[in-house]
Amino acid sequence: MEDSQRPARKSKPFLRTINAKTSGAKFGALLQRRRLARQIVETSLDTSIPTLFRARENSHTPLPIHTSPVSRLSPFVVHLDRVPEPSEILDQETVRHVRINFLEGRPVFQSETRPMNELELVPHEVSSQLMETIFEELQAAPWVLPRFHSFPFRFHFPAPPEVLVHNKLSARLSLPTLEAPSAPTNLLQSFDLPEHDEEEEAERVTWSLPHGFQKAIGFFVLLSFAFVLPLHAMRMVGELREASGEITRTSEGALSALSQGAQAALAQDSATASQAFKQANRRFSAAQDTVTSLGQTTELLLSVLPTTKTKYRSGRNLLKVGQSLATAGERLSEGFTALERQPSSTITTRLALLSTYARAALPALVEAENALENFDPATIPEEYRAKLEELRSTLPALRASLDEFLEFAEEAHALLGGDGTKRYLLVFQNNTELRPTGGFMGSFAEVSLSEGRVEHWNVPTGGTYDLQGSIREMSAAPQPLRLLKARWEFQDANWFPDFPTSARQMIDMFESSGGPTVDGVIALNATLLVQLLGVLGPVDMPDYGREITAANFLTETQKIVELEYDRKENKPKAFIGDLANVLLARASEGTTEDFFGMLDILNRSLAERDVQVYLREEALQRRVRSLGWSGEVRAADGDYLLVVHTNLGGGKTDGVMGETIDVDVAVENDGGITNTVTIARTHYGTPNSLFTGVNNVDYLRLYVPRGSELLSARGFSIPDRLLFEEADDAWGTDEDLVYAEQTHRTHAASQTDVYEEQGKTVFGNWVQTKPGMTSTVVFTYRLPFALQTASVSPTSFLEHVKKIAGLASTDRYTFTLQKQAGVLDRTTTLRLHLPDSLHTLWSSGDPAGSSFSNRTDHFFGALLEPGTLPHSL
Repeated sequence: MEDSQRPARKSKPFLRTINAKTSGAKFGALLQRRRLARQIVETSLDTSIPTLFRARENSHTPLPIHTSPVSRLSPFVVHLDRVPEPSEILDQETVRHVRINFLEGRPVFQSETRPMNELELVPHEVSSQLMETIFEELQAAPWVLPRFHSFPFRFHFPAPPEVLVHNKLSARLSLPTLEAPSAPTNLLQSFDLPEHDEEEEAERVTWSLPHGFQKAIGFFVLLSFAFVLPLHAMRMVGELREASGEITRTSEGALSALSQGAQAALAQDSATASQAFKQANRRFSAAQDTVTSLGQTTELLLSVLPTTKTKYRSGRNLLKVGQSLATAGERLSEGFTALERQPSSTITTRLALLSTYARAALPALVEAENALENFDPATIPEEYRAKLEELRSTLPALRASLDEFLEFAEEAHALLGGDGTKRYLLVFQNNTELRPTGGFMGSFAEVSLSEGRVEHWNVPTGGTYDLQGSIREMSAAPQPLRLLKARWEFQDANWFPDFPTSARQMIDMFESSGGPTVDGVIALNATLLVQLLGVLGPVDMPDYGREITAANFLTETQKIVELEYDRKENKPKAFIGDLANVLLARASEGTTEDFFGMLDILNRSLAERDVQVYLREEALQRRVRSLGWSGEVRAADGDYLLVVHTNLGGGKTDGVMGETIDVDVAVENDGGITNTVTIARTHYGTPNSLFTGVNNVDYLRLYVPRGSELLSARGFSIPDRLLFEEADDAWGTDEDLVYAEQTHRTHAASQTDVYEEQGKTVFGNWVQTKPGMTSTVVFTYRLPFALQTASVSPTSFLEHVKKIAGLASTDRYTFTLQKQAGVLDRTTTLRLHLPDSLHTLWSSGDPAGSSFSNRTDHFFGALLEPGTLPHSL
């Protein structure tokens, strides 16, 4: 269009393309124009833009036509197809009639509704604008009547112009060839272009998302969540309420079933326990399924939201704990049921079967323990917290017990001949007459075991005395034993509190007496037999005219073997063999309840040294040692104490003796340590009472750290030297006694024996206690080591600097108390006394007074630090 009224504009040699209009801020304007264009049917010149167009113009509104000067070509131009000849148009299309009406002012473009989708670009829209061709020269083509199709440009006439009416051609129309007029010198003057566009240079345009679009998208997402999440949360809350009620109901049923299973297991009702545990497992699984059904989104929200994540995780952990415990209980109950189905199986078979189920239950217990560690007790009602804390402390012990049982079963399998026949010396020790390893060896048996069955069983009717006349090698007895006999014999072989050493003496003497080679020694205290009778029940012994029970076993047995036996036959120990045969038969035919009862007693007796084991095979002995069954004198760093009683001619009085031991540890200012051990023994027997109405005659020994120095000792009753037998000069000295005799010396003031044995220093002396009386002895000795921190000044500059740097001087005091096997009644109390220059940072017990029973070994430890406050305990 030409407009002579517009002021002349300076033309620049550049090409403004449609693509250039889409850069930067013009992108929004382009989208606005597109939305407007889709509301009407556009009929435009889709093959080219005319170089000259004349129409009636509204003087107030410029035509919205944009074009570009073609002074210089650019790589970004609108592709313009070649303008076809009129004849080509007529040949390609059907005959159309065109009527030109210049009188009626009807709109050229009729509106047509199109679907709105402003942000979607279809391929033909883009390609019609972006396809480009490089022209060598712009040539005018004959102008022909164009086809009326949609074109991305639009013509908008403010006033009704004289227009063409779009109708089909009724006859072929011949038009003269139109010559394109020459291009005006300044084509830009004919169009209304934005003023700021004229100053811009042509530039390469690339399309990209505007800066900061990430933040915009993020804001949009957050805004969406802000509207969507509340709606989802409303639905989720309803689901959670329903799920919570279902989980609560299911869990309560599962806990009830779990409790029933535990009670049934304790009552040895394996069938009921198994069913209860299975029911608990199913219900816990159902509760887990209910949680899972909430969906991943709900679970994710519950696990991360501050107000719900702790309770949610604790709830999941509790369900896992319950399910794992139910699984473990179910496995163990299945094992118990399997045992009941094989009542006649051997011990090794039963142990192997039970071990299989125990191994299956162990992972579940470990899983329950781990889940409980991640549980917060504050998330459950207060009335359940105590039980949960109890469960938390019990589970590790339960798992440890299962581990211990598996180790026990594995070792028992080897001991009982599971891998081949084993032959043992089975020694019965009467701990009412104390000896270093537990009691006097009155009886013994030679036994062969294979696959848990007793293949050979021989109990000498004369007991250990049957070997007296057959020992080929004569050895002098230890000096205290000469109160009874100068020659060392089999019945006194357990002289050493270290059981492996005593067991080797038993084997040497047994084989020296003509006995067969054995694989080891097993010592059983009389206490064990009492406990077995408690499980297996009373045993009727018609040949002896009495019933043996747990309550009367010790008394009746002593009557039979010491008073009532046939003097002519001289078989005092035959009763022990007869009773053992009955007990073995009953044990092999016992119920599952009896089997577990015996296992419990055996396991406890091994821990408390009522049963001690020595094996010649070194690999097996290492396993026995690791399980704590070997009865060895322990190697210990720091302070150590083992008090050993040896009853020599004092009857069966140790069954009525009570004992207290007080250990006072005094740390001096220079760090030296002095121990005072006070032993009080009370005889609760009555004078002239059968077996217990005599004096308790005891050779007392203290095993203390090697190198300890005896300072004083008092309270002893040494038998007359004339009562001791003299050893024959021809008898040799056993190699286990050589080192003790070489290091032997006598404390002059108290006549206490001092020597070294088993890596310890030994103090030995005699104590005699009459019925109804109490004997008290006191040993005071200095330890061979000192605490270094006691001599450190807490106010020194160096110590002050160390304390600031967290490197303050510290020291430790440790005390190991080892029990003597067979002692029935003993209490030991430890008191630690510190100088003013030291105080306790930490201790395993009360330094002012920690008491220990004689059931097992005990340990005490304290961490000490220099301090200015007095801490004398």
